Amino acid sequence: MVTSAFVSAVVMGLLIVGVFAATARLNAFSPHSTEAAKPEVYREGGRLAELEERPGLLGTGFVVVTLLVGLVTVGAVGGFPMLSGLNPFSLIMGGIGLIVASFLFLGPYAVVRQNGLGNALGIGAGIAGLGFAFLALIVAQLVYGVV
Repeated sequence: MVTSAFVSAVVMGLLIVGVFAATARLNAFSPHSTEAAKPEVYREGGRLAELEERPGLLGTGFVVVTLLVGLVTVGAVGGFPMLSGLNPFSLIMGGIGLIVASFLFLGPYAVVRQNGLGNALGIGAGIAGLGFAFLALIVAQLVYGVV
């Protein structure tokens, strides 16, 4: 038990150091040229140049990877019993929930962007709208037991 906790702490520490090192490298400042400060993969024709121009693709990839890691983690901890609980009704309800969550995020995002505010403020408004809806659902579940 102690060994697994120690290994987990070491892995998390290495992850934090790796994120710090990557951030420090990407935020390197050159007073002469901003192009020279960019790593090779971000320069003109680099591998990540397309992602720099299309942040929606990067965001979608992040969400997909996060969901996959979450599903694998929950499945590994629970012995993968979630596959036996899949039926057409649960898949349809999951799809409906995904559509509702998309509207709850995209509504505030679109309103903020139409008013001329930045992308980050739009994302913040979308996350706040989605978060408030989930909080309301949790309160309804605790008070009335709807779900």
